[in-house]
Amino acid sequence: MNYEGTYSAVHGWLRHQIGTAKPPCEKCGVTTDDRRYEWALLKGKQYQKKRENFFILCRPCHVVYDGVITLLAIKKYKPVVAIKEGKHMKFHSIQEAARITGVSKTSISNNLHGRSKTAGGFVWSIA
Repeated sequence: MNYEGTYSAVHGWLRHQIGTAKPPCEKCGVTTDDRRYEWALLKGKQYQKKRENFFILCRPCHVVYDGVITLLAIKKYKPVVAIKEGKHMKFHSIQEAARITGVSKTSISNNLHGRSKTAGGFVWSIA
């Protein structure tokens, strides 16, 4: 197989030689299996078949890292942290937290604004 130079070829080489990207995200540290993980090219590096040119990011971090989401779009999302039994889970938004944990967005928001002590068994805070 020829794995030289192109995006598809190099990512094919990564998956074949190193394997699929798996948690944790090397930016935010999230390890949940509910997220998609991807190989991301380090800034300043070229598409070459070198493991050191890439790192593993969860999809939300990869989109931000590559600049797909502009700073204006990022500002409308509030990163939140769910705490339960001393364990912390960080999410990029209330919507993402609700999707992954199964706790309603309204319940999370109520907890963040002090209208409830917990939501879904978690104590929530703005990250």
